[in-house]
Amino acid sequence: YNFSKYLSNVEDKSKFENLLAKIKLYENFSIIIVDDYTKIKSTEFETWFRNSFNVNDGIWIGRGISDQNLLHISGLTKEMTVNYKNDMGYVISENMATLCRFIDYVTADEGDADDK
Repeated sequence: YNFSKYLSNVEDKSKFENLLAKIKLYENFSIIIVDDYTKIKSTEFETWFRNSFNVNDGIWIGRGISDQNLLHISGLTKEMTVNYKNDMGYVISENMATLCRFIDYVTADEGDADDK
């Protein structure tokens, strides 16, 4: 989480771009970046992003999939306007979004007494 913070600490962007280019050559490797939508969106037009990531595929967790414009989705449905918590989201594959349940991390002091 917090990919934008990592990226701001990279001193030599060319080394980062070379790493992404080498990873793209191998079909068995993938990169998953995790951050707030607005922070990822700010890098959308950078060359390394366009060359390395496909906005037709992704994972969206939580609220706001109907309001975002980074991941391309072929048609919004009524269920996409529901404000889900962090245990629900969408897997987007080839522009098709599928609602999924995810495991939400809860620390011991946040959970109910019955959950401990």
